Amino acid sequence: MLKKLFAAIVAATMVLGLASFASAATPSFPDTVGIPEETQIATLKALGIVTGDEQGRFNPDGTFTRAQMAVIAVKLMGQAEAAEFMKQPTVFPDVEARHQWAWGYINVAVGQGIITGRPDGTFGPDDPATYVDVLVLLLRILNYEPILVGTWPTKYLVKANEIGLTKGVSFRADVPATRRNVAVLAYNALTARKVIQVAYGAQSKYVVSGDEGTEVKTLLDNLGTTPDEGWLVSSPEIFGADKDKIVVWVDSEKEGTKGVIDDGEEKVIPLAEGTDVTGLLGHRVKVWKNTDGEAFLVQDKTPASAIKAAYYYNGKVYLAANDKEVDLSSVYCFRNYEGPDLAKDVPALAPKSGDEITIVYDGTTPRFAFSLGYTTAVVDSVSTIYQRIAFADGAGTLTVKDWDVKFVGAVEELGEIQKNDVVQYIANPTAKRAVLIVTRNAPTGKFTRIEGTTITVGGVNYKRAPGGSTPDQAWLGSDVKVLLNKSGRYVKVIKLGAPTVPSTIAVVLDQVANVPTPEGLVEYWKLLLADGTKTALPIEDALHGKAAEGDIIEYKVTDGRISWAEVKMGQDPGDPGLILVPSYKLLDGKLITSTTAIFYFESGKEPQAIGWDVLKDMSGIQGWILADGSKAKVVKITSATTAVAGDKLYGYVLTMYRYWDADRQTSEYAVSVLKDGTVVDYVYDSGGPFEGGEVVAFQMKAGKAVFTKLDEDQPAEEGYEWRVESIDDNLITLQKYEADGDKVANATKTYVIITDPDAKVRTQFVDTTGDEPVGLTGLSTGLRVRVYSDGDLSGTPVAHVIVVY
Repeated sequence: MLKKLFAAIVAATMVLGLASFASAATPSFPDTVGIPEETQIATLKALGIVTGDEQGRFNPDGTFTRAQMAVIAVKLMGQAEAAEFMKQPTVFPDVEARHQWAWGYINVAVGQGIITGRPDGTFGPDDPATYVDVLVLLLRILNYEPILVGTWPTKYLVKANEIGLTKGVSFRADVPATRRNVAVLAYNALTARKVIQVAYGAQSKYVVSGDEGTEVKTLLDNLGTTPDEGWLVSSPEIFGADKDKIVVWVDSEKEGTKGVIDDGEEKVIPLAEGTDVTGLLGHRVKVWKNTDGEAFLVQDKTPASAIKAAYYYNGKVYLAANDKEVDLSSVYCFRNYEGPDLAKDVPALAPKSGDEITIVYDGTTPRFAFSLGYTTAVVDSVSTIYQRIAFADGAGTLTVKDWDVKFVGAVEELGEIQKNDVVQYIANPTAKRAVLIVTRNAPTGKFTRIEGTTITVGGVNYKRAPGGSTPDQAWLGSDVKVLLNKSGRYVKVIKLGAPTVPSTIAVVLDQVANVPTPEGLVEYWKLLLADGTKTALPIEDALHGKAAEGDIIEYKVTDGRISWAEVKMGQDPGDPGLILVPSYKLLDGKLITSTTAIFYFESGKEPQAIGWDVLKDMSGIQGWILADGSKAKVVKITSATTAVAGDKLYGYVLTMYRYWDADRQTSEYAVSVLKDGTVVDYVYDSGGPFEGGEVVAFQMKAGKAVFTKLDEDQPAEEGYEWRVESIDDNLITLQKYEADGDKVANATKTYVIITDPDAKVRTQFVDTTGDEPVGLTGLSTGLRVRVYSDGDLSGTPVAHVIVVY
């Protein structure tokens, strides 16, 4: 289905690129849905110019016969009724009785000089019409024949190109014309200016209508429609406006009417199904209506030169081209897809700082002003279930469930939006409509310069977008990714190639004193870094004796020397046991992240730097942890020997019921549990009874399930709730909110740990907001949740089940 657009005036450059008129865009035939020529074909059908075959198809890749083209030409002339009166044999011998359906049309065309036949006196009614045949007919019904200069067929081809008939069509003149291309040619001819005769007799003279003071005439005038002409002041583009109507201030003879445009009168005109008027708001238009009074064609009468870009500065609006101030006190202003009250003399929706502004002029007078003030943010995550976008850097969320949303740019629907896309949006919760401009333009390169709001990356300069964040100057010399908005300005810069483990934490492997250097004798420390590499660095004299071999240190380098160091783990008095839960990336209740430094001091061997891929397979771990809140910053492992106990399962109870076990010839209880997104029935052993909505842990025993009911880690307080604030790797931060949606100021945040998606025993996510509970694959920020664990670990709790409600 051809998309119905309602947002287009985003900048002067976009306005200038709009089509000159809008028309019916609904698919008129089942086989024209989505094809490029759909609009043109639908318009011709609305006018009764073309019809389908017996099955209602248009057959866009087929051809029209010469007889069928004669019918189309006569209908375009508005002479279909005359053709009915002339349904009699024609002058052509090959137009037989089987062509009776075309007799009247061919006779009218012959009488009007539109067709003349072939030199041998035949017409060739069943021959496919070539592109030359079609253009000759169109130019003749436009009355260009008297002013054509040259020979056949060149004079027709040249003139057709000159007046725009061939716009959008590529062809070879002597081959059969496809039906889809004929539709485009005829559509272009509808608004082409006709040639009219202005003098007769010996002084006979023809001019293109509209020249030499004459009135413009088009084929639309032939079709019995009377257009309304005026200013388009309301359309479906306006949030809250009717989607099937437009409002035009039509020219009138009335005088002294206050609050109207050009002493006109308001006329509400219904739109024919599919008629698209995108981008014409505020333009002077000519509206053509069908016999039902519906607008099927809206012709733009505003020249491109009348549309000008402007900007806001210090409370005033200036033209971008010449910095000339524009007085908008008597100009009707539209802002963020809301329209002014046209009954008032003073506009109320004036532009604001940072808006993109476009002004439509009527001669030298500014008539309408359009301004758009976007909210700009970088995407963190998207939930298609909740129709919600979570933005990075604390920019909040945007929920568009059941909204009418127009997507512009890199995507066509919500599910296509990706992390780090730049979104510029205007949202109206009252009207439940939004415009989202999504940009996925993120060049990468070396960050080499920063000057004011301009940065240089990969040799290219980028200016900062309003509200954009300036990159850290310490990143100079690093590879970065630049996230750009639709105007090519940077919103955010992301550092690339950052180490997965800290580069300032290391094990001291050796200390070598009195190393001769050009600066004298210097002490060096040989270090094992957390990424497994080794290095040797000189130290400041003041650090002598501050660390011993085998110590784990954090250090800082200045001018090539270790200028500061602190021992984080030295020679430990004992080696306590550490409980590892691989499913949750958890060691002794602390989360192992990509920035955790892990060192393995295996007896009799040199220390090793290891990663999660090694740690996750270890068991019976002895060692020490240095934590940073809920995260493990440094891990020192001294041994790993014993095996890990088995796993529990977790789920959300849907119901408990009794059934007959035919094999055992007895009745049993069973519990339906939502687990891993599917419903599984387990034979009940003990731990209940249960009601739907309870959260359980369970283990299998001789084919039956032993259940344990889990309680919420954060019991609901009356008037309060917990929402997901952020998701950092396997760590979720919860924020306390009041029930009315306001964040509780200074409330202590809660942290919970979830599993990796590929873990054997995964955290269960359950959505209970719909008619039936369903499983989720993950969470997004902003969701209201309840968290359940079974208290088997100390520190930050492990979330076995998270319920969204």
